[in-house]
Formats: sequence, structure tokens, C-alpha cells
Amino acid sequence: MLINTNYPKSSIYYLSYLILKSVKQFHNYFDVYCDIKQKVYVSLEIYNQSLDYLYMIEKIKVDKNGEMICL
Repeated sequence: MLINTNYPKSSIYYLSYLILKSVKQFHNYFDVYCDIKQKVYVSLEIYNQSLDYLYMIEKIKVDKNGEMICL
């Protein structure tokens, strides 16, 4: 699930990397998703799993305004 050997650009690790880069520019959930979607094909489900992964390892958090912050 985390590493997709057939499609490495669809792995959660790679998408998490792209999300971290994108969160530095955009802080809105959908803006980050649109930015990632322009670079690689990603379903909303895999995008959410990547966000969950980043949240669990404490690399991003959501502030009281609902914006994502890179830690």
C-alpha cells in the first residue's frame, strides 16, 4: 500500500513528498489537491491516505482555521 512497485509515482511516500512541497505554497485542502493533480494522477482516496500518513508522522497539522501547516 505504501510503496507501489508497478507505479512508484502513485505510492503514498511519493505523494506525501509532493504534498509537503505543495503545502509550503498552498494551505487549503483543495488547492493542494489541485496542485498535486496537475503533476501526477492521484485519486482523492490516495490523496487522503497520504495526508493521514503525514498527520500520523507529525509532518503536517491543521490549524484552527482549517488550513494545513507543514511542520
